[in-house]
Amino acid sequence: MKKNNTNFLNQAQLEPIEELALIKGHITLVSASQEWTDVAIFIDENEKALLVLMLQNDQVVSMLRFCLSVDDSVNAIDLLNKGKGQILLGSYQGEVLTREEIHSIPQINAIWNNIPEQHTSISSDDVREFFQRIEDGSKKTGRGKGFSSKTRHQVMHDSHGRCMFTGCGDDLGFEEITGTEGNFSYLAHNIASAEKGERGVIKLSEKLSDDPRNVLLLCDKHHRLIDKVAAVDFPAHRLSKIRRDFCTTADKLLEGLSYQPIPVFAVLWPVHRAVISAPTKAQVAQSLATIKCRIHSQINDLSDNESLLRDTDTDISYQMLSHSIKVTADKIKTQAHASRYNIGLFALGLMPPLIALGALLGNKNNITPMLRYRDSGQWIWPLEEARKEFYTVSGMDNLTDNESQILMTFAFTAEPESLIQARNEIAETLNAKHIIIKALPEYMGNGALGHPEDGYALTSDMQILMITLKDKYKVDQVHLFPCASNAACIFLGQAYDSHHPDILLYDFHDNQGTQTMRPVLNISNVDNRCEITHIDQTGDGNGLNR
Repeated sequence: MKKNNTNFLNQAQLEPIEELALIKGHITLVSASQEWTDVAIFIDENEKALLVLMLQNDQVVSMLRFCLSVDDSVNAIDLLNKGKGQILLGSYQGEVLTREEIHSIPQINAIWNNIPEQHTSISSDDVREFFQRIEDGSKKTGRGKGFSSKTRHQVMHDSHGRCMFTGCGDDLGFEEITGTEGNFSYLAHNIASAEKGERGVIKLSEKLSDDPRNVLLLCDKHHRLIDKVAAVDFPAHRLSKIRRDFCTTADKLLEGLSYQPIPVFAVLWPVHRAVISAPTKAQVAQSLATIKCRIHSQINDLSDNESLLRDTDTDISYQMLSHSIKVTADKIKTQAHASRYNIGLFALGLMPPLIALGALLGNKNNITPMLRYRDSGQWIWPLEEARKEFYTVSGMDNLTDNESQILMTFAFTAEPESLIQARNEIAETLNAKHIIIKALPEYMGNGALGHPEDGYALTSDMQILMITLKDKYKVDQVHLFPCASNAACIFLGQAYDSHHPDILLYDFHDNQGTQTMRPVLNISNVDNRCEITHIDQTGDGNGLNR
């Protein structure tokens, strides 16, 4: 079936319309296939581009450009508005729309909906004044009206008296050095209240001057930064996002006051002898807020042997870790009994021990591992909602009814060449097939598993996969090659259950200057109990001999 050609919905791809009659023709053409309620005039920095958007439920459904007299421009907007919807004026202040963006309704729609604070409703008189000023090239002198008490109160309420600049959050009710109490805050506009200001916009400066959505509460340092020192680096849409993100974060943290209190445990095993910092109170609060919980009492730090592990040889470290994993899991389960095993777990270390810890903790509880998000260097979940579909499983079709041993790649952060080479060599040595569990290319990275709900689903999916391998394909042992985040590793380990194949865990290893992988830990089921054992290395570099 031939697809309908909808290019006519974006007249902005063509030269601007120069006759009012052609506007009427365009309205007739679009009306035949598309409804809209509101009309928006959308400009970029210094009015380099002027687009007219036709909106349905805040979504751009059609757009055009015209070059008309002031009277005809006003009449064109009236015709498009049809006398029943809103007329909006919006600005992409600080940015110039590209040809590619102007030629794409989806891209303009994305920009428009990403800057809700930079557009507002205007009257027919405002429309006339706007087009008259565009034609004259004039900007008003002076500033818009000052802040009303209502706006001041709203901004103070939204900021909770703290600097809204990203990462600052200073309490502006007192001066830290002297301890003097008072109001040390500054109110700053996103779009300047003066049209001739650094972030000034024709007509919008006046319209948004006393709009609390357009106002930030800042400390003196960050007020100077955005207005004097680096004003060009902070266009209005960036400042609006700073304000929006602050309010979202503050709301989440405050909502945490009503969340269920749960115990929190920290397990920080060294990674290549590096010191690992425990999560801060703010990071704990933000992480737990994602699962609608808050911390009960203090963090229970179970990293008692952290300094000893950091100073030992890798092989000796794994011998110690196999014992430490069991002790740590027992402590967590013992201390979590009172909370019905509903806890938050901040665990970081090498991947095999984390998977083994997850296996010992099991999946018959509400123990939720938390992510240390490498991109930000913090314990935080990067997603507000679960992705649901973010990885693929391949290779199952190649399995036969009696495999005995298989290889499994678990690649969420990357699939490095050293992993692929080691996997292929061992597959050839064992004459074993392999399956690959891999993040989709667009999600590959430390945040591939970016929400706890995805972790719960992963655990469930891996349980089913392991049962299938054991029951259908008669697999007794899985050689597992992991490259995933700390949270993903624990969620994967939690999938391990009775009647699953043994899991031989591999870790990266430097073999005489060549990066490879070798087995370090084994997970097995003995009399319905999960057992973790250390793999003794024979010195041959591949660790296949036990």
